[in-house]
Amino acid sequence: HGPTVEASVRPSDEFYLSAGVANAYNNTQESEMDSIHYKDFFYTMEVGFTPYVEGMGRGRYTVMGWYIDERTRDTPAIPSDSGLTLVAGQQLNDRLQVWARYAYADGTTTNIRQLAQAGLGYMGLLGSPSNMTGFAFSFAQPRSDQSREEKVLEVFERLQVSRFTQFSVGAQAIFDPGNNPNVSTVGVFYARLRLAF
Repeated sequence: HGPTVEASVRPSDEFYLSAGVANAYNNTQESEMDSIHYKDFFYTMEVGFTPYVEGMGRGRYTVMGWYIDERTRDTPAIPSDSGLTLVAGQQLNDRLQVWARYAYADGTTTNIRQLAQAGLGYMGLLGSPSNMTGFAFSFAQPRSDQSREEKVLEVFERLQVSRFTQFSVGAQAIFDPGNNPNVSTVGVFYARLRLAF
């Protein structure tokens, strides 16, 4: 969110390389244009492999590293941080696909030290063959000893409304929420509209 620049190159149909830089103070509520002069940035680089596996379908395997500068605007300043994300996804046939993700953060940007996720999607279970029904599970190990290990179970339905429009609805059950020690389970419901062209 906010001022960001990214560039990608694809030397072949199966490989790509992306790199980007964003304002380290970006958030979802403000443009943060007035904080660029602090020259604190968030950097990313990603390498991806997207093979087509005969008898199965397209896959996507990526490694992304990131680094964020020390945020000097805040008092006290927030230390610099770095991390790594690994993603693997593969179509198993025309309808079924699976994915997994692992992420690690070194410092104090978030309260999550390690995150592991896995899920599956099935096309055409409800309605159009372009619709996807999904299921996912994630586990987050906190950085702080005062936080709990958080587990999330999620189900969703993604409707292909038109060629360029998707509408998704879903629900999450969050067990042992890391930042809320007073409850054992939290429910989250969401809806999302995506336009891509």
